[in-house]
Amino acid sequence: MTVRLTLVGVAVWLVALTAVASAQTARDTADRADRPSSFLTGNAVESVSAEAGAPPSKGRSGQTPLFLRFYVGVGSTADVTGVGLAGGVAARPFRRQNMEVEGDLSVFHYSNTVFGRDATANVVEFTGDFLYNFRLSRQKLVPFAGGGLVVGHGSGGVNHFFGEGFDLGSAGAAGIDLVGGVQLPVSGETAFRGELHVHGYAGGSAVIVSGGLSFRLR
Repeated sequence: MTVRLTLVGVAVWLVALTAVASAQTARDTADRADRPSSFLTGNAVESVSAEAGAPPSKGRSGQTPLFLRFYVGVGSTADVTGVGLAGGVAARPFRRQNMEVEGDLSVFHYSNTVFGRDATANVVEFTGDFLYNFRLSRQKLVPFAGGGLVVGHGSGGVNHFFGEGFDLGSAGAAGIDLVGGVQLPVSGETAFRGELHVHGYAGGSAVIVSGGLSFRLR
């Protein structure tokens, strides 16, 4: 039942994302049709794009834009909560520069008590996502949404604080990742990103809220 509900949720998410992307494409096409283009060449095109909140059509010297990102986050799964760190890279190899692919590696430590006798877990996850950035006219804030796959490995144990504990074993699993958030320029090529991830596994799910910085490399 959990797997079935997860698959239905993914399908609804992807259909909604596709519909929004199609609407955005139609609006952009209409805008281009209404905009005079005979004098928009070279730097003028980039200037108009910047004013509309659109990312540059290409990276420096025609290179694919590449980003390095670091996050800190809080996660919740089952009856435990945790904190962790994440880092990753993103690229925009597509013709439409508001679409990108991102890969993140995260390490989280989960526990429902800090002091005392309780179960803890360390979880390492890799996520690979496709993201769509929604351009808001004349706004610096850029919302985004997307989804992809997550592969995780966790190891757990029972902790007797300042005493002996025992190992609960380890296991790995693969699932789906749904993500949404916002990005706000800070200075130069640096931007703040806030993200909400929902990881769906066959045996359960996890919710992660994270924030961090994105640095444009090229």
